[in-house]
Amino acid sequence: MGRNLKVFFTILIFVAETCEALDCTKPEGPEATKCLEIFDELGEAANGLDISNKTRTTKMLENCEKFSRCRHTLGCRTDGLFVGVANAALMFCECQSFRVHEELESLPDRIPDKVKMAEIRKESCDNIFGKDNCIEKEIRETCGAEMWRGFRENHLAMKTFMGGC
Repeated sequence: MGRNLKVFFTILIFVAETCEALDCTKPEGPEATKCLEIFDELGEAANGLDISNKTRTTKMLENCEKFSRCRHTLGCRTDGLFVGVANAALMFCECQSFRVHEELESLPDRIPDKVKMAEIRKESCDNIFGKDNCIEKEIRETCGAEMWRGFRENHLAMKTFMGGC
């Protein structure tokens, strides 16, 4: 679980350093404070996210939706790193929303047949960047081709290090 959190924050920092900031408006007191609270809850919900746990996943997606609606209240007075992290959080939410809605019901249970399990693992690795490479499309549209190349290299290196694909 701790390793997943490290991976998540590594990706967030990478995206934060390379992605352009969103348009913003000046923060307005209590609305901005409430949005920061939602952002904090989003981080807590993403900690050790297990998309097979429908209760935690639903809470995280609710926070994603709330943060997406209030993001504009945080405005231009926030520092550049925060804007980048907020953008990365929004991108994470969009990708997680897709993964949860499209893949939650199709997650395979671990099975004793090693050959069949190897086939399932290969299929999972073939779709490492989402169905029809949705993550690539999202990152390219939001942050550009250079950011996508860096994200891809970073993600594949982490998968190799962690014994994934």
